[in-house]
Amino acid sequence: MCQQVPSPQHSSLKVLVVDDTRLLRWSMTRLLEQLGHRCWTATNGYEGWQVAKSCRPDLVVTDLEMPIWNGFKLIRALRNGSPGDLGRVPVIVCSSRRDNLHLLHAMELGADAFVTKPLRVFELKLAIENSRPSTG
Repeated sequence: MCQQVPSPQHSSLKVLVVDDTRLLRWSMTRLLEQLGHRCWTATNGYEGWQVAKSCRPDLVVTDLEMPIWNGFKLIRALRNGSPGDLGRVPVIVCSSRRDNLHLLHAMELGADAFVTKPLRVFELKLAIENSRPSTG
């Protein structure tokens, strides 16, 4: 179940990318790999929750609007029902929704950062740096 997307580079973070759009998952994964990270992918929030429990990512990047479980439900599950340290994994929301209502709701549930689509590389890099788990 925990299938890693191959990456030729050494990675600094294990990142779970959750998005129902295949092209967006692919492009996000390629971008993260170019930044030196290893990636796993999921097509909806429920699948993301299952992958997170088995792969134990260092960072989750999720869309909000997806079938089965949306991104809000995934964030809630990560923050409230996670075994071990999984509940403290940083979550970056990447959504086409630009309104404050979605941003505030995601942050209230425990998201660490919010970037909008279309994705800008510098915004994602900044969100990762600001959400990066502390070492030590």
